[in-house]
Amino acid sequence: MMKNLLLGLGAIVITLSASAQNQITDKYGKGITILGKDSTFLLKANTRIQCRYDYQREDNNSSDAEEFDRAYVRRTRIKFGGWAFSPKVKYKIEHDLLNGVTYDAVIKYNFWKNVEIWGGQTKLPGNRERVISSQKLQFVDRSLLNTVFTLDRDAGIQLRNKHKIGNMVVREMFAISQGEGLNDKGKNKDGDKHPFGHEYTGRVEFLPFGNFTSKGDYFASDLKREKSQKLAIGLTYDYNQNVMFSRKVKGDTLASRRNFINFHADFMYKYRGFSLMGEYANADVVNAAGKYVRHDGAGGFFEVGEGVNLQGGYLFNNNVELSGRYSTYIPFSNTNGGLSRQNQYTIGVSKYVVGHYLKVQSDITLAETMVGSGKWANDLIYRLQFELAF
Repeated sequence: MMKNLLLGLGAIVITLSASAQNQITDKYGKGITILGKDSTFLLKANTRIQCRYDYQREDNNSSDAEEFDRAYVRRTRIKFGGWAFSPKVKYKIEHDLLNGVTYDAVIKYNFWKNVEIWGGQTKLPGNRERVISSQKLQFVDRSLLNTVFTLDRDAGIQLRNKHKIGNMVVREMFAISQGEGLNDKGKNKDGDKHPFGHEYTGRVEFLPFGNFTSKGDYFASDLKREKSQKLAIGLTYDYNQNVMFSRKVKGDTLASRRNFINFHADFMYKYRGFSLMGEYANADVVNAAGKYVRHDGAGGFFEVGEGVNLQGGYLFNNNVELSGRYSTYIPFSNTNGGLSRQNQYTIGVSKYVVGHYLKVQSDITLAETMVGSGKWANDLIYRLQFELAF
């Protein structure tokens, strides 16, 4: 199946190239761009791979520490984007060849001024770290906060607008989605149809000093070395009905459903090679009667609580970056003891050969998990990753 998919995509690109007026091969990292002879379509093709090595030493607060390591391919993505018929009608398709999952399949229509309507499956307008591509992170992978509180992708419609108030850029985003997560089939594992319910997401962003260079508020590290201070502030509210997973659309399948309520606040700051990003998340669940019941009645727990992530780095003139990150998850106290507080402290070193398109990243993390009153299990995690994209 994967072979047929690759052959089919290759055939499409070759056919379009033969009939196109311009086949533009920009500098490395920009992919292949094809413009139709009559200028009624534009196709841009990209691909990327991530190769990783992980080492973990699990303490478990005992003398019987265990060690694990693994070398593997983390991601192998292909992406197509562009416009069809008119530059006002854009599209994006993203697929992972490793696991056979289609992540994005979305159409975007700019129907009035700066207002767009999106339809299909793509990322919800959630926390900044999640919306930033996994290709463009400051560390090998995302933080503990994102693991617990991410809104992730879903199928539905989104309305997006941007405008200016003086020099300040303001963006508004609103989404109504299915609320069941990536590539949902409309049924649970037992074949039962999902109960009626949707997810409602709203986000607003403020950029008081204007736009970042090259949309730098949505890629990590100050690779553009902003000549003036840039700041972006974002607020997100999300309400998801009839959730059956411990982490909204991920995690364990639980015995009963709840309505999930999420709030996120984040910021991104960049100036002359220095970057700082911070996020706060709060999630809780209510039952049909509006009461905070955070377990499913059968031994399972919804992963609710608060989280903080703060990270920053400095990019030297040789394109080597030193970075640090602190991330914490604090579950709410009345979850019947089913959840534990976690802290992670990470130090990273990255070498950007061609920005986020060709780089080597390495980080080491001390991960703490509370295992009792005043007791912590301390795990040590080391990761090394090579990223190549074109």
